[in-house]
Amino acid sequence: MIILYLNYHSHSLENAKALLETVGKEICTSNAVELGTTPSINSVLKSGMILSVSL
Repeated sequence: MIILYLNYHSHSLENAKALLETVGKEICTSNAVELGTTPSINSVLKSGMILSVSL
C-alpha cells in the first residue's frame, strides 16, 4: 500500500513539474525570450515567472 502511494505521489510531482515547465516556456515564447536549446527547468521558471510578475 505504501509503495502505491509513493508511486502515485511521484507521478503527481512529475506532472506538476511538467505543467510548470510548459507554462514557463509559453510565457517566454509569448514575450520573445530566448531560452536556448536545452534550458533547465530552473531557468525556464525563473525567466517565465520574472516576466509574468513584471507584466
